[in-house]
Amino acid sequence: MRYRRRRLWTLCLLILGTACTFTNLSASDPNVEEFVLRESLGQTWRNECVRFELTPKQAAHVKAGHGLIGPHGKAVSYQLEQDANGGANRIAFAVDLDPFEELGYRFSETAAKTMTTDLKIGEQAEFVELSNAFTGLSLRRKLQAGEGPIDGLRLASGGWIGGSRLKTTQPVTDYSVAVTARGPVFAEAVCRAKLGEGRSWEMKIRIQTNEPIILVDEIFSTEDDSAFLLSLGTDYSPDRLVYRAGNNAVGANSTWNIVANDKGPLFVLEPWLHWWERDRQGNWFGLYSSTGSSLVALGALEGGLWVDPAKPFEKRSPPQIFVTQADDDVWATFPLRSGRRKWMIAALDQDAALAMPPLPPMIRGFQPPSKVAMLPQKYLIKHGDFPLDRVKEATSSWKDEGPVRARLVSDEMAQAFRRRFRPDPDLLARFRHSPLVEYAMDEPIAYYIATKDAELGSHLATEALRMVQSEVDRLLRQDEYPTLGVEPHHRANSLVPAVNLAALMLESQHLAPEQSQRLRSQLAFLADTVTRPDFYSPARGYGANPNMTSTVSAFQVRIAGAIPSHPRAAAWMSGGMNELKRELDQWSDDDGGWLEAPHYALVAYDYLLGCFLAAHHAGTDDVLFHPKMKKVAEWLAKISTPP
Repeated sequence: MRYRRRRLWTLCLLILGTACTFTNLSASDPNVEEFVLRESLGQTWRNECVRFELTPKQAAHVKAGHGLIGPHGKAVSYQLEQDANGGANRIAFAVDLDPFEELGYRFSETAAKTMTTDLKIGEQAEFVELSNAFTGLSLRRKLQAGEGPIDGLRLASGGWIGGSRLKTTQPVTDYSVAVTARGPVFAEAVCRAKLGEGRSWEMKIRIQTNEPIILVDEIFSTEDDSAFLLSLGTDYSPDRLVYRAGNNAVGANSTWNIVANDKGPLFVLEPWLHWWERDRQGNWFGLYSSTGSSLVALGALEGGLWVDPAKPFEKRSPPQIFVTQADDDVWATFPLRSGRRKWMIAALDQDAALAMPPLPPMIRGFQPPSKVAMLPQKYLIKHGDFPLDRVKEATSSWKDEGPVRARLVSDEMAQAFRRRFRPDPDLLARFRHSPLVEYAMDEPIAYYIATKDAELGSHLATEALRMVQSEVDRLLRQDEYPTLGVEPHHRANSLVPAVNLAALMLESQHLAPEQSQRLRSQLAFLADTVTRPDFYSPARGYGANPNMTSTVSAFQVRIAGAIPSHPRAAAWMSGGMNELKRELDQWSDDDGGWLEAPHYALVAYDYLLGCFLAAHHAGTDDVLFHPKMKKVAEWLAKISTPP
């Protein structure tokens, strides 16, 4: 496979070179939409909470209590959301959006603001309760010794379970609960505790309308071994665990029978899967009873927040939550040393949460495991990995002009290739219609470079759209790969060829304008994803073998080079290139030896060579000619063909 990838780097004239676009217009015409959403990722979005900064004119509409009108003239509930400084300058409302659909929203001076919602807030002397039609959470107003803020969780069946403890040797000197948002789109409460001398813990709870999800955002600095313990077994008694395998058959849908008094961890919850450590480890799990009707799931969100790489290791809270049995209960233990984390609780119908498609077909007498994102994970993707609110910001449209795309092959090299190439008419006819396969793209692309055949070019353009769409689907659906950054070396086998082909087609005349826009939007989405610390961040401990770091850096360089006019392309490119140059400097010695075994070294060198070559052709960097590049090549050649 590595050999085939190297051939793809060097044979193709591939140019390194939005999902949902949002337009915020302060319109003078009352019939012109002020907020426009355009879907470009080919996905279906439902009940997505989106937020937008308000212009002064739009803020005046809100102050006057004017209604927000959405598709088909339907009134849409909205509310204001405070920014980090406490100002309410953003509007939030829920939307549904279909693949490649465009929707508009506008204020109407003749329509009153609607407050339709299923959210409820109960404020009593001892508790504050946030709830909707699907779930709810009860928060204690006062903490007795050893108590935590959460008093109980409402299941999909309507029953209440759980509770919480605060394990600490420090005195709780102050504690409060305040309701900070009251709907109609979301309700929110903040629990604040002060401990000891200058130590603190803040827990923000949010429930969105019509969602069976409770979102938790914590900031803490106890600077010791204090911990928050969440009960998941009180008045519930789960006897089974559902999850996706963390090692061996990575991502396989799995269940586990909970055995009484089991001393080991039932599960290790973490935002970035270390897939070689344990089977029962990952970014979500669910608990249920074999005789019940409700399932409770926990999910880790936004892994980049869980670790601050600027803090010394010993001062960080570990980014792992151990789920164990004790005192006839199931407990999730959240360390409170120092940091921030986001996570979710899902209260789901058990049958819906456990539903899966049939097993895949047998292969030579072997039954492959089922690998699909189950309902708990779909909610994790929606509220953590890819909420529409993030996607629209990450892929806003831009003007496609400016820097030269970073080509793997220069015009001069391509012209020389054409002069010596002798196409086979039968092969050309076949390539015009045959679907591309990632590991057999060399000849079709070579034929296109040599002949500029229009029919073949149109076919390759269609294939580029298909292949990039597949990469988008893999990230958003997470069936094949169970988390964002898992096994990037496997993802490379389809992602890199798709990006390379898309880059080639973006410089051709074979894409209609709307197809070009779709490709650019989807590439921007891919670039935003692979540069997120949630995807890969060795500084946070979110990484594996060194060559996988090279692989992710190559993702960043190649995608950035395909859309160099994007406002963030220069940052994406420099981030990836700087890492690859660091590896060349620090991972090879004076004789060209590499820090990994030769077959791993070849993977890393393959990406260095391709990315440095493209940067050279773009005129942005000449590290391709660094003496160490030659030394490493010589070392690899000598150990591959010893005397």
